[in-house]
Amino acid sequence: MKNILVVDDEPAVLTLMCHLVKAAMYNPIKADNALQAIMVLEKSKRIDAMVLDIHMPELNGVELAKLVRLTRPTMPILFVTGLGEIDGVVSSDFFDGPGLHYLAKPFTNQAFKDNVNSMFN
Repeated sequence: MKNILVVDDEPAVLTLMCHLVKAAMYNPIKADNALQAIMVLEKSKRIDAMVLDIHMPELNGVELAKLVRLTRPTMPILFVTGLGEIDGVVSSDFFDGPGLHYLAKPFTNQAFKDNVNSMFN
């Protein structure tokens, strides 16, 4: 079973996304901020993908993704945000890279699961 690191600073959203990751037949690993996610990544080589909120305190999802890509350049990453558009949040040359996906909130449960599954197809 693939492990997906799910990172969001809103507890209710984090819980929901972890539930949906599990429903999609993957193992969710929770982190409630980017710094905690970095600690998880340092301790575990068995993270197969990430689901990241873009807007988080201290270090946002884009900054976290850029750090992750330095050591794990092929890791699939799904950005999830309440912003309606990605413009101005992520530079297009970074976001257009391989394995990067984007989903706007609010999303349906099925749309979330479809996006998670697409990271591995």
